Amino acid sequence: MPLAQAAAVLGLSHRHVRRMCQSGTLVATMVDGEYQIDPTSHPTLRVAAGDTAALVTTDSPLAGLTAAKRQTMLQRYEILQQYQAAMAHKPANQPAKKYAAAWLELLAARSGTRVSYSTILQWSARFDDQGVSGLVDGRRFSGSVSVSAEAWELFKGLYLSQNRPQASLIWEEVAAHAQREGWQWPGLRTIQRWARERLDPKLALAGRDPKKFRDRCVATAVRDWSQVPAMGCWVADHRQFDVFLPRPVWDEKKTRTIYKWYKPWVTAFLDARTWMPVAWTISFDAPDGNRVMATFVRGVIQHGKPAHLYLDNGKDFRMRQFAGGRSRPAKPGEKIVAETIVRPLLKTLGVESTFAMPFNARAKVIENWFRLVSERFDRTFATYAGNKASVNRPERMMGCGPDRKSSLHGKAAELFQAGLTIEAFTKTFNAWVTTDYALRESPAPSCNGLSTIRAFHELRGDAWQASRPSEADLALLLMRSVSVRVEANGIYVRPFGQYYWSDELEDRRCGSGRDERRKVSYRYDPDDASRIYVFDGQSDVYLCLATPYVGSGMHPLARTSGNAQDSEQLADQIALSRRLQKHTKQELSALRRFAGNAILADRADGARVLGRIDEAARTSDLVAAATPPAILQLPDLQIAKAAQDGIKHRSDQQRSERAMSARDFFANATCKKTGTDGTVGSAQSDETRSVSPLDLLPMDGTLCQETQPQGERHDDAAGTAPQDD
Repeated sequence: MPLAQAAAVLGLSHRHVRRMCQSGTLVATMVDGEYQIDPTSHPTLRVAAGDTAALVTTDSPLAGLTAAKRQTMLQRYEILQQYQAAMAHKPANQPAKKYAAAWLELLAARSGTRVSYSTILQWSARFDDQGVSGLVDGRRFSGSVSVSAEAWELFKGLYLSQNRPQASLIWEEVAAHAQREGWQWPGLRTIQRWARERLDPKLALAGRDPKKFRDRCVATAVRDWSQVPAMGCWVADHRQFDVFLPRPVWDEKKTRTIYKWYKPWVTAFLDARTWMPVAWTISFDAPDGNRVMATFVRGVIQHGKPAHLYLDNGKDFRMRQFAGGRSRPAKPGEKIVAETIVRPLLKTLGVESTFAMPFNARAKVIENWFRLVSERFDRTFATYAGNKASVNRPERMMGCGPDRKSSLHGKAAELFQAGLTIEAFTKTFNAWVTTDYALRESPAPSCNGLSTIRAFHELRGDAWQASRPSEADLALLLMRSVSVRVEANGIYVRPFGQYYWSDELEDRRCGSGRDERRKVSYRYDPDDASRIYVFDGQSDVYLCLATPYVGSGMHPLARTSGNAQDSEQLADQIALSRRLQKHTKQELSALRRFAGNAILADRADGARVLGRIDEAARTSDLVAAATPPAILQLPDLQIAKAAQDGIKHRSDQQRSERAMSARDFFANATCKKTGTDGTVGSAQSDETRSVSPLDLLPMDGTLCQETQPQGERHDDAAGTAPQDD
């Protein structure tokens, strides 16, 4: 063994080993001016030369080592020698780490021994410092460790739990059980290493993290979306943006408005072939089934209905009214009611639906699109918060949320006033989709390099035709209200804060709250306040489409505001009111004419049937000789005007006396006409006479004159008082 190698094995300097050779401690011969040492002259050199059974003195670092540890040390020494020889031939232009990694991979392929680059560096440093004794495995156990099969199976059964217990706790439990049963059980370090290396990774994930097991280990079908044309399938899901926006809310006492940070939600429908978003809705409120239906309607109105829907498995997408609900077997003795056999609206529209596997994000291509939105859109906002607070949330947004305070907490109101609102955020997202994302190359792998919008229009197939259901069918997918009454101005829609009207609601207008037959319900799109769809409150039959009432939000001084739009709005409101009044009055006049012609005959016939008509007197001569009594009628406006013109030249005293006389006359006549006691002209004191409604009218000469006999005239110009009849 050359002196340099012997010095390295012993961990000594060359000078020290040379002195040992000169003193005879080491048996050596001089060859070409360098000592060649006999390995048998030193136990450590014998072990390094391959004699693992060599005896060593007690002061040697190799004293007390087992045969297994000596063998491990020898293997490491051989690997280290091969490594140093290989590194001596490394090209100068190649990095040492890259070259060493390639050599270690070759070593693993040849001998089956896998050593990492960091481990080989540690061995080299320890060998340079301590020699071959530095390669001794200092762990308590080395080589093969015996363990009872029962103990290992018990450990795996306890360790592979979804509770994910620590290996150290399971080791203690198994150790106690192994001591009672007499099983062999190694140390904690060994078991922790075995848990990392010996356990099947599929088995470990299936036991401790089933979701990762499904995502990483379960084989899946690779879908080829090129076989589905554009508009052939829409994919839908919800997502919460990674952006905080200020939202005005009431404080705890509901006395003032404060601003808090919230993340908005988006409900989106995406074309599966081209990744073109066809409809989306953004709101602070958590999404529900009504929002899913409203978003779907918006997409159908704009693009037509798809052939198929691939939906998330959540309850808002499985809503019974929308997609039929969850299928379940009927319970024994369960009564089938109308709600459980309702026909899903997707089937009514002829759209098939498929639901993704629960908790399987890879099943929907929209998940990849959401990731793209986060990278390209969300990160452009200063209030970007990241999808994980502990991983990628900026420091300025730490602690930001509805119930937390952050460095931007006090700036929520300021940023809201500056324009950072959900309305502005929605407009920005709409512009990004239409002017940026849609014009770029589609990220879908089956679009062959076309832009998203071009692929969406050109890859629909030759036989595709736009199909849009009727407006009444689409309205069934919108948000439904409770039954309400039609007020004088129409239907008040609380979410929009205004009235809606249609002439077809005239028969239901101004009904009472208890009149359920005249009540209606309405369906509306939360993002479209231009119209609502009106249905019958009981049968849910479509009635009409109502638009905002023209008199809503009118300028108080519309006539003099100088704005032509205000004047036009006022004219439309007046025209609507007059049209409704005219319609009602015409109907009322027709009813009164019919009733006036029939009421006298009906009363006579009714009295005859009840036996209140004296038939003998009716057929006698008394009826013919009887003089019909005078019929007293209250004057209309024309008679009152004529009376006023006739007495305008009389004195105040004469007009007052005349008015008092007319008042007494009509008061007594009214009493007689209505069937009350007393006759015309009967005297009553002021204390006992009842007050007539005519007493409350202003008697200023507006009533008619009393009827005068024919042939008797008065000279008003002479100022003579008229004679009493």
